[in-house]
Amino acid sequence: MPRSKISASEKLKQIRPYVNFNYDLRQPLTKSAKAKIRKYHALIAEFKSHTVTVYRPKRKDRLKAAQTYSQTPKGFPALKVAFIPGEDKPQLKWSGKKKNKLKVLVGEPGKESYETDFLPFDEEEIIYDTAQHVRDVIKEAPDAKWFSIGAGIHEIRKAVKRPFIVREIERLAARYSGDAPESAEGQNHFFGNWMTGLKVYEFKNQESAAAYMQHKAEVARNLAKKRRKEKRNKKLKQARKKNA
Repeated sequence: MPRSKISASEKLKQIRPYVNFNYDLRQPLTKSAKAKIRKYHALIAEFKSHTVTVYRPKRKDRLKAAQTYSQTPKGFPALKVAFIPGEDKPQLKWSGKKKNKLKVLVGEPGKESYETDFLPFDEEEIIYDTAQHVRDVIKEAPDAKWFSIGAGIHEIRKAVKRPFIVREIERLAARYSGDAPESAEGQNHFFGNWMTGLKVYEFKNQESAAAYMQHKAEVARNLAKKRRKEKRNKKLKQARKKNA
């Protein structure tokens, strides 16, 4: 991600509603403060480049569960919100004895709605015993028939049926192993660095999952196209203003 030209002070103002740290901008910012601001600003900006709902729970256990669902990476303890993805406003459903087990309902209950959950991978197990770890993880969602694969804070927009999810992840692991002949991307694309877990989809009509994922991919493409156009127009406007 290219570094923004926005100053650290301005970035801090933008992220204050989402983090539990602050700095006195009447004083010069230290190098460590600037680095921390840049780190959190980059993550928050990436989340907000998509359609998200900002969730602000009072309970720490619910915040942790919501951040796990939204695939928030480790190393951001000062983040006091969760960015719940979805084109439609999601409804959070809490279950369990402590009401801290999260599923997210999207759509109108009783109609074309679905529930989602996120099952994170263990960072070591997914590397050392990929197939078995995936088998163990999907046991946590015994009724789910469809999955998508988490990639950082995003997901690969492809619905995979339960019988084929282990094979699909093994295929990606082999392709992005870092030493595979067909993997020209290099170590930065090593699957252990970005493959975070499985998004579980439980549709009232499970066969709707594939069509929904196609729709979701189309929405994402249109949004990216719109943003590219806005960026181009902004540059053209700046160039005209400069040459005027």
